[in-house]
Amino acid sequence: MNKTSNLWQPETRPTRVLLGIVLAIFSVFLFASQDAITKTLVQDLPITTVIMIRYTAFAMFATILVSVTVQGGLRASVQTNNLIGQCFRGLILVSEIFIFSFGVRHLDLSLMHALFSVFPLVITALAGPVLGERVGVWRWSAVIVGFFGALIIIRPGIDSQSPYVIVPIIAACMYASYIIVTRITGRSKDSFQTSLLYLGVVGWLAVLPFGIMQWQNPNGHQIWLLAFLCFTSIAGHSALIGALMFASASTIQPFNYLLLVFATGIGMVVFGESLQLWTSVGAGIIVASGLFVLLRERLRASKQSAKADP
Repeated sequence: MNKTSNLWQPETRPTRVLLGIVLAIFSVFLFASQDAITKTLVQDLPITTVIMIRYTAFAMFATILVSVTVQGGLRASVQTNNLIGQCFRGLILVSEIFIFSFGVRHLDLSLMHALFSVFPLVITALAGPVLGERVGVWRWSAVIVGFFGALIIIRPGIDSQSPYVIVPIIAACMYASYIIVTRITGRSKDSFQTSLLYLGVVGWLAVLPFGIMQWQNPNGHQIWLLAFLCFTSIAGHSALIGALMFASASTIQPFNYLLLVFATGIGMVVFGESLQLWTSVGAGIIVASGLFVLLRERLRASKQSAKADP
């Protein structure tokens, strides 16, 4: 197993936890901005061109990060206890990013993110059969209510929605699958940096041939947008890494739902999108269901911790 610094252990002091929360919110804002830039770029450029450039920057960032933070550098970081799992999760994520980019080409950011917000509920639904985790009646109820919220947004047979509304649902299922595979791969005890390296390099290698085949030269305006896209991707991941240095994942997880708020605001300001009533209602139900699942998981974890203490 790779030797890493204790830099990656969350700091529990209140001031540091607050800093972690601020960094988490900043990372979410950057990711929302990233989606807005992607929506602009994929209107005129092939999606594979945009993703290839984005992954080139991401792979370079991951390579540099592991080189300076891991004892033994790049050679030590490529050593993994689960090569298939690391490669598989990288392929799932780059595929999900392609599908999500296709979705934002055709849908409003608010609608896209409202439906994509079901992914924590999909994770809960898959945790039982795939991971063998116990999912009780309350969490199953939250999953059902959350998907009811998605139906409120889509309103099948009631309103003439775009046929592309299925795209964010597919993207959410793929992202949930990526999280599940990441959990499984995490059992191999690979370091965070090793996982990040494989995520960037495998995704870059996967998109590279498609990006070359469908390559289209960006113009001057698009070059600046692509540069900003790469910046928001790297800065967003850096802020998220910083957040996890100072606060636990469970602490910052609820703030991920701000992505929907930021994406909706950016969509209204930049693209002139309007917030639909049923989208707001459905999104509220989905977010409430996701937060309820998170609360149940925290209560369950605290009970197990209390039983473990003498």
